[in-house]
Order: sequence, then C-alpha cells, then structure tokens
Amino acid sequence: MEGSASLTKRIGLYLGPLAAAIMLLIGAPEDLSFSAWAIGALMVWMAVWWATEPIPIPVTSLLPLVVIPLIGAGTAREASAGYSSPIVMLLLGGFIIALGIERWGLHKRIALNIVSLVGSHPTALIFGFMVATALLSMWISNTATTLMMVPIAISAAAALNDKSGKFVTALLLGVCYAASIGGVATPIGTPTNLIAIDWLVENTGTASGFGQWMSFGIPALALLIPSAWWSVTRGLPNLGDGSAAMSAVRDLRNALGPVTAPEARAAMVFGVVAFFW
Repeated sequence: MEGSASLTKRIGLYLGPLAAAIMLLIGAPEDLSFSAWAIGALMVWMAVWWATEPIPIPVTSLLPLVVIPLIGAGTAREASAGYSSPIVMLLLGGFIIALGIERWGLHKRIALNIVSLVGSHPTALIFGFMVATALLSMWISNTATTLMMVPIAISAAAALNDKSGKFVTALLLGVCYAASIGGVATPIGTPTNLIAIDWLVENTGTASGFGQWMSFGIPALALLIPSAWWSVTRGLPNLGDGSAAMSAVRDLRNALGPVTAPEARAAMVFGVVAFFW
C-alpha cells in the first residue's frame, strides 16, 4: 500500500505541471483570453496535486502566488488579495477555535451530556444524538463532528444488542444528516456558507452578517432536525427500553472525568468569540 501511494504521488508530481503545460501549448479557444485559459491550466495543475498529494495540500494552495504573476495573469498584489480577504480570515478563525475545542475534547463532553439528557427510548436516543451532532456542527466542521460522533453512536448501538441492524443504521444516518443540517445554521458551520456570503457581497452588494445568517439558519435547523429524525426512525421495530444504550453513553461521559482547566479555558474563549460574532 505504501509503495502504491508513493507511486501515485510521484506520478501526480509530474502529471500536474505537465497537464498545465499541454493546455498552454494547445492554446486558448478563440472566445477565451490567454489569461483565463492560463488560470484554467493552473486549476488543473492544482487539482491533480490536491488529489495525489505529492506535496502538502496547503503548499499546493500557495501556487497561485507564484504562478499567476509568472504567466502574466495578474500581479502579485492581485494574486495575494484573496488570501487575506475577510471571509478567509473568518474561516481561519473558526478553524482555530474548532481545533482548540477538539484538542481538549470539549466537543465530546458537550455531545455526551446532551445525549444523556434525552430519554432511554431508542428513538429518543437517536434524537439526542442528532441534536448533539447538529449543535456541534454549527461551530465545528461536519466531517470532524461526524468522525467524533460515529464511534459513540456505534458503542450505544452495540449495547442495545439490536440483531436486525436497523437501529444502528438509523442512528448513523441520523448523525450524518444532522452534521449537514447543523452546518447550515452559522456562517462558519461549513466553508460553502462563507463562499455564498462572499458571492452575495460581490454580485449583489448584500452583506449577510453572523446574526442575519443565523436568523434563517436556526429556524431551518429547528425544522430539518425533527424532519430528518422522523425519516430515519420511521418503521423502526420495537427495541425495548434502551437503558443499556443509555448506560453506555453515561459510562463514556463519566470516563471523561471532571472538566479540566484547558477545557474550561477553551470553553471561555469559544464563548467570547461566539458572543462577538
């Protein structure tokens, strides 16, 4: 496997610039300027390197700073302007906050406490997992939230001992749907939200602030989570009380121990940043 991955990276290392060079040699279509065609070639080069990772992904992202001035598609000032846009800075700040929360396990404590508050009925457990996932996904990336919640969900499902497999299927689907739904609620919930905000500013002159976005994002979350929960739990067989699954969740919560000082500091920083947002 390592040899295959290494070969893929070596191929990608040369294939990216080669594909871009071939596009430049072919030349731009009649109705397209050379600069636009050159940018397209750069996009192909970057896409190949992102897919094969011959160099770190962040380094690939810096290629426009070097290539765009060299091919005459823009100045260094124009090429670097996008890297310091307010949207990028907001996204970077959200990522840093999320990394701090993940680093000290605060997100796991929050999730387990939310799930522990719901009833022990299997469908209530699914709802608790979905609510916890959605609330975390409002501030942390959908992928990171899902990766954290899935092992917890599997542990709860295993304790329930559902031989049909329908409970674990509904639970995992609910977690995945909730992560996507939660990402809609705030501008930093997923990068595409900030891209949409930037597009609105550039093309319509309409700026959407944090509160304005949440004014329709939160109601959307409040409507979609119950709808998704109803969809994934519809037709579930009678699985009994579900106390064993709830016990497994509480065991995981108790295993975290008391709140540590770094967790408390991370929560304070997050609270201050979220308030000013």
